Amino acid sequence: KNRTAVLSPVPPDLESRVIVCPVVDNQKDADDLFTIRLAMRYGCQLVDNDNYRDWKHEEGKWGTDDHIREWLLHGDGVALKVSYVFDRTGRFIPSAPPQSI
Repeated sequence: KNRTAVLSPVPPDLESRVIVCPVVDNQKDADDLFTIRLAMRYGCQLVDNDNYRDWKHEEGKWGTDDHIREWLLHGDGVALKVSYVFDRTGRFIPSAPPQSI
């Protein structure tokens, strides 16, 4: 999220690989939509602890459509979604290994 990027800037060595979501007025879930669409476009993992239930099941949700719902429920989004935790020492532990480039 843009606020997170302002409070904790992206480290210089990652700047070329990180996209900060723009602020979209009156659209509180714009960051979710950008994350989903970028993963769909590039076929890359989406690392997020959001389960996207609203994107999967709410037909009237702003920005969603049948293609997004299908991708998240039955398409590549199922395998590409990576949840994570931080252990007691602060180490990042993803639910799946990174994709090889």
